[in-house]
Amino acid sequence: PPPQDLLYEDVLYTLVHQPDVKKKPTHTKELMWHLQKVFDKSASDHESILKKVESAEAPTFSLKVTVSSAHKLEPKDTDGTNSPYCTLGIVHGVADASKMTEDMLFEADLLEKTNRQQKTLEPVWNETFLLYVSPWRPLMETELTPPNAIRCL
Repeated sequence: PPPQDLLYEDVLYTLVHQPDVKKKPTHTKELMWHLQKVFDKSASDHESILKKVESAEAPTFSLKVTVSSAHKLEPKDTDGTNSPYCTLGIVHGVADASKMTEDMLFEADLLEKTNRQQKTLEPVWNETFLLYVSPWRPLMETELTPPNAIRCL
């Protein structure tokens, strides 16, 4: 197919599979109408391509996270050190971090954990994770273990 046909299909796909939009905006149909006019597509061609992109798999989204280090941790072990690690995951469906509960972290999708750093108050991980997320307002939580050390929302 000519490049303009591929572009038309790509733009329609983008309109149909918009991230972070649970309901398609009312202007989506208007945008499709303008697109059809600009690309000079007949109604039947437009409908055919639209059905194709609507049945196509929706895109996936990922978040690349690097856990680098922590500093000045409070000693928790009897020898005055820690053996910390960091746990992270994506928690879906919580728009307000203040309403998040501790149990939600353990229900998180694709919970990831860094390696445990032995006997240190200045751990260095430099570990990278790829977390797959829903485009519907994800919230990420990280937690450093031992507890009470650092917690980020």
